[in-house]
Amino acid sequence: MIKLISSFDFNFQSTNQIGDDGAIAIAEGISKCKNLTNLNISFVKNSIGNQGASDLLEKLSKCAQLDQLILTLGENSIEDKGALGISKWLVNFENLKELILDLHDNEITDKGYINIGTSLSKLAKLMTLTLIFFKNEKYLKSSDLANCINIRILHLNFSYCSISDQQYHRRKALKIKRLVNLS
Repeated sequence: MIKLISSFDFNFQSTNQIGDDGAIAIAEGISKCKNLTNLNISFVKNSIGNQGASDLLEKLSKCAQLDQLILTLGENSIEDKGALGISKWLVNFENLKELILDLHDNEITDKGYINIGTSLSKLAKLMTLTLIFFKNEKYLKSSDLANCINIRILHLNFSYCSISDQQYHRRKALKIKRLVNLS
């Protein structure tokens, strides 16, 4: 019966303190849903680190039919190594048309965001992208992201960003070749 499920909405925020092992176990269960097309999964304020983030994406990438993903991993313990793992598996989401990605308040530097941006640029069917920014996070640091040919709609959530960071992100976003809507 689980293989017939097409949409999942999970919210494991704050008080759950789900670590790497818990996130991986949850993702392992979700990966058995071969008909899953829509997934909203949130692990805000848990204890997910580099290995958990990477393995989470590895397991979820087995959902080959997924075309809409909301992935919220804000306020965890993810560093550049975890961002590299995320970017490694993100390219396997070949059918993804819409992505909301929230990695706010982790320990990811420009290097990690460049890796993620490069992976996003390889998602040929991705048309709608929402990125959640806090403080000085630089998802759009990757020049590869500006070369995305399919992204038509880009939503940027600038919560808590300085005016100069907001201007930086807008300038970078406007370089995306076929962008129709920036909000």
